[in-house]
Amino acid sequence: MQPALVHFPARSLRTRSNYFTQPYFFISLACLVFALMFVLYKWWTKPPVALGLFILFCVFYFGSIADPDFRSIVAKPDNVPITIMVVSVMLCIWIAFRRAAINDTRVAAACR
Repeated sequence: MQPALVHFPARSLRTRSNYFTQPYFFISLACLVFALMFVLYKWWTKPPVALGLFILFCVFYFGSIADPDFRSIVAKPDNVPITIMVVSVMLCIWIAFRRAAINDTRVAAACR
C-alpha cells in the first residue's frame, strides 16, 4: 500500500488559481488591485497590515515550492535574482506609499 501524496497547494486550489490567472482575468484583477492600492493606501501601508500581506505572499510564493514544476523553475540559479527583485520592489513600493500616507496625514493635521 502506497502512502497518499499530499500536494501544496491542493489540486483544487491550483486549478482555481490557474483559471483566475488566465490573461483576461489576471489583467482585470491586476488593474483592480492597482487602483485599490491608490484608494486604500492609508490602510494597507500600516505596518501590521503590510506585514500580514507580506506573510501571505511568502506563504503562497514559497509554499508553492512544494510543487515540483514551480520548484524546477524558481530554483534555477538564473531565477533566484528575480525572486529577490520581486521582494525588493514590494518593499520599495510599500516605503513610498507609507511615506505618502504619513505625509498626507501631516498635511491634513496642519490644515486644521
